[in-house]
Amino acid sequence: MKLKSHFVDLDDHRAHYTQTGTGDKSVLLIHGDMRTSRSFDSLSRKLAPTHSVAAIDLFGHGDSDWPCSGYKFIERSQNIEQFVNKVFNGHIDTVIAHSTGAIALALYASRKQSVFKFIVLMEPMIVVDEKFQRMVSSRATRPRTTWANKKELTQLLSVHNVTKKWTSEVIEDVVEHETYVNENGRLDMKWATQTMSWKDRKDDYLDLLPTLETLEVPTLFVASEARQDIFKPIENLSQIKNNIHFCTVINTGHNIYMERPDTVAMLTKTLQSGKPIPKQV
Repeated sequence: MKLKSHFVDLDDHRAHYTQTGTGDKSVLLIHGDMRTSRSFDSLSRKLAPTHSVAAIDLFGHGDSDWPCSGYKFIERSQNIEQFVNKVFNGHIDTVIAHSTGAIALALYASRKQSVFKFIVLMEPMIVVDEKFQRMVSSRATRPRTTWANKKELTQLLSVHNVTKKWTSEVIEDVVEHETYVNENGRLDMKWATQTMSWKDRKDDYLDLLPTLETLEVPTLFVASEARQDIFKPIENLSQIKNNIHFCTVINTGHNIYMERPDTVAMLTKTLQSGKPIPKQV
């Protein structure tokens, strides 16, 4: 099914999102740092036959506006809330979010639990401290990596230690839709350097576990095999709270949905069905 591109005004800025599918269950997909809505294209296609799927470009990413600031977790969370209110009239069946996007979603869900039927959180950081934020913000001062053309980027993604596990379909989507030609005629990625700025990262620290403990919405936490030990506290929480489910996806890294989109689609449908979630797939 073809993806349709849309824009919506959220306060003073314009947000871009894609939509596809005709199913009666609504799903929203939310990316993390340095990604866009188009990293979800493969997952969207797998959900589209049974779901109405939207994927948002968070501000500073993709075809949404790239403001100079406004990238703290709570601000991202408020942006998502505004989006759901405008596009989904304040209610949506399922939201699937990754990394930083999953933190923002969890903060939103803790405030407005009645908005959602189901939540899928893919590897949000549990503890974000100054050391972590300084590491992330260092990317804002480094020269951006760019490429001569799409062929060069495709070849790199196919062999790089982090990206070579992405499916060929995902790599094609990223190269075609997450890039643009910059002012120097080089191929660049569609995320703004200011999203990593220390002025937004400073003091933006949190411990997500207490937030997750407050959730009553059926929630699936998905961890990669490479990082499952980091998320042991969430696995322990899933043994105490009946609404929290924990699954490890073997042979994956942080970008689980780009490596095994079929598995994420399957786990989402299993959560929606009320059937038992496997501990490992």
